[in-house]
Amino acid sequence: MISEAPVSAVTVLLQWQGPSVRKDAAATYAADVFSDALNTPGSGFQQRLVDSGLWQAVGVNYYTLDQKGPITISGQASPEKLRDALAALQKEIEKLDDPGYFTAAELKNVKAARATESAFGIERASGLAHTIGFWWAVADLDYFLEYVDTMAKQTPEDLRRYAARYIVGKPKVTGVLISPGDRASLKLTEQELVQGAIQ
Repeated sequence: MISEAPVSAVTVLLQWQGPSVRKDAAATYAADVFSDALNTPGSGFQQRLVDSGLWQAVGVNYYTLDQKGPITISGQASPEKLRDALAALQKEIEKLDDPGYFTAAELKNVKAARATESAFGIERASGLAHTIGFWWAVADLDYFLEYVDTMAKQTPEDLRRYAARYIVGKPKVTGVLISPGDRASLKLTEQELVQGAIQ
């Protein structure tokens, strides 16, 4: 889908159907570590896409839900770099389930940061009440109580398995927000996005 608005940068959003916390809880832990690993400044993913200058920013997110939590990759690129940026992102997505894409060493720091963030999130009574209420509605209290310990057990193979099951080669929705002038200049079509023909 392509939407037009008077914007200077092009915003791109890709979305997949992710795991259900009730049907595949194991994958939801991997999803969180996976997203954090890709979002870490200096990660290979960020180096190849953002530090290279192709993208201004790229972020990965999984939102835990009872039914099909969405997996999202979103980013901004300049119009003149859009085709190269999308091609590089697609190439990166195709490698997400490759053995060796993630290492145990890089995951160690990612998991420690997530554990710290979780601890700070429940430090205040108001934060704890909100967090418990959310997890009670979405999963159950055991999921909440066991989250940090289970998340800390995730391995590169768990992340690879998650990417293979829910992202690599799986159906996705692609959305682009671009100015009318830039779209006309690029001759960007929805068919091009659907076919993945941007090169």
